Amino acid sequence: MKPDHLTNHRILPDGSVAFVTRPRVSVTCPCCWTDQRSYRNACYHCGRAFLYLDEQLTTRIDLQKLDKEIR
Repeated sequence: MKPDHLTNHRILPDGSVAFVTRPRVSVTCPCCWTDQRSYRNACYHCGRAFLYLDEQLTTRIDLQKLDKEIR
């Protein structure tokens, strides 16, 4: 049985891997199947970048809020 994060990912055109959320303990690279700690933002074996969409959305929202405050 695959970990949940391996059923909820997409490989983006630039080669990076987008996950819905960062797993709590470990992440498995869907390209080379290497298990590693979930604090990593790239696979230590094949080098693919990991993006965690819930973290990206938070950053975008914060930047939009900041942009409105500056204006």
